Amino acid sequence: MAGAGIDSPLTDLGRKQAEDAGKILAQSAHLPKMICHSPMRRAAETAEIINQSLQLPMIAIGDLREHYVGDWEGKSWEEVAKQWEKTLDPPNGEVFADFTIRVRGAMQAALVYPAPVLVVAHGGVWQAIKNIYGGDIGFFELDNGVPHHFHPMPEQPLYPWRVQKLTLCEVSGGVKGISV
Repeated sequence: MAGAGIDSPLTDLGRKQAEDAGKILAQSAHLPKMICHSPMRRAAETAEIINQSLQLPMIAIGDLREHYVGDWEGKSWEEVAKQWEKTLDPPNGEVFADFTIRVRGAMQAALVYPAPVLVVAHGGVWQAIKNIYGGDIGFFELDNGVPHHFHPMPEQPLYPWRVQKLTLCEVSGGVKGISV
């Protein structure tokens, strides 16, 4: 596990995913006006690669960093999965409730910018967002490195967003378009 205690660089696969995300977002009807990202290297580099296609202002928000998983840092998922199922509070790590509060503040900080805002963060951050709303937002369906559009749905008080995955598709004659 690479939580906040391991500031690992982006992998080759991550770089490819970021390049693809930049291409998708550059053609999207939901073109961001601002990029807010975690200061951790893998997220910051992802944001920089995406921004090569967009040329937007960017800001690092410290509280978007990943969940600090204490003694679980650097261990494989197989090593911690059974413990994780019992508690989201890793030994000598960040209590999940505190992490969720931190993420709530980070999202509030990101959402002061003109919409739409692109948030580049980590899987744990999205898990905390799920926890904030107490609902199932399809956390495990949010593919890594794939842009998703969160459309406000204030009439849905439990989870006031419609989440759409954005992907490139071939429209006709080799022309690429956006599929949602």
